[in-house]
Amino acid sequence: MPKVDFYNLPTTQIADCLLFSCKLINKAWRQLDNIYILCQNTEQRQQMNELLWQFQPNSFIAHDLVEENPESPVILGYEGVDIPLTSNKLLVNLSFTPPNSYQQFARIAEFVIDDPLLKDQARENYRFYKTANCSLDYHTLTKI
Repeated sequence: MPKVDFYNLPTTQIADCLLFSCKLINKAWRQLDNIYILCQNTEQRQQMNELLWQFQPNSFIAHDLVEENPESPVILGYEGVDIPLTSNKLLVNLSFTPPNSYQQFARIAEFVIDDPLLKDQARENYRFYKTANCSLDYHTLTKI
């Protein structure tokens, strides 16, 4: 079963969540073979695509869209697109719902922000993963 990390962010803005996820991806991609970033839709994926190239002034995270290169070490996808079986180290879940194929990942990063609806969804996700016997960790951050 995957190890699931929930990151409780001190923000109400999804844009801050995307920025934090870039920092997390930047740290993880140097250590892991592959990372799959699951976005809610094509618009959010385009935002992440741009952020991964620009979020740091002196560097970037090389990545590909799932339909262009499903073998890339860092892949951007969105809900409704099949997750390649080669993506199995880390799932960065920006869709706020667990994907059907969550079990293929060794680790999953989930995000909690101060939005009542999204916080309720995060609670449901926590219960889902707990019922599935995943290892769970909860990290409360004081800054992004």
